[in-house]
Parts: sequence; C-alpha cells; structure tokens
Amino acid sequence: MNPFARLPVGPFARSNRPTGQPANRPNRRGQSLVEYAVLIAAVTAALVIMSDYVRRAFNAHAESIEEELNGATE
Repeated sequence: MNPFARLPVGPFARSNRPTGQPANRPNRRGQSLVEYAVLIAAVTAALVIMSDYVRRAFNAHAESIEEELNGATE
C-alpha cells in the first residue's frame, strides 16, 4: 500500500506551511520581503544620488556664513 495515496491534491490541498496557505499559492511572506528589499534599495539609491547635492548646498551655506563673519571682523 502506498503511504502517499491518501494525501489531498488539487487547489485545496493544504501544505505544511505554518501559515496554512494552500500549496499552490505563493508565499506572501517572501513577497513582502522582496517588496521591502526593493523599497530599501530605491531609498538608498535616492540618498546616494542626493548626497552630492546636499553636500554642495551645505558647503555653499557654510561659505556664505564664513564670508559674512570675515566681513564683519575686518
């Protein structure tokens, strides 16, 4: 006798997953993980691209403050 003969098959078969999802559905936990990874990658790329512009703006502001202070003391 085949020990696997009684296992349910088809769209309503349950898997051994802790979520109890049917076997043919994708794992939502894995999908969420991928979505978070893509989001983090997009935010990181935006920060890397913006860092040069933020540095330039900060340096320009610091130079204007320095010029203002040097002009007031002379």
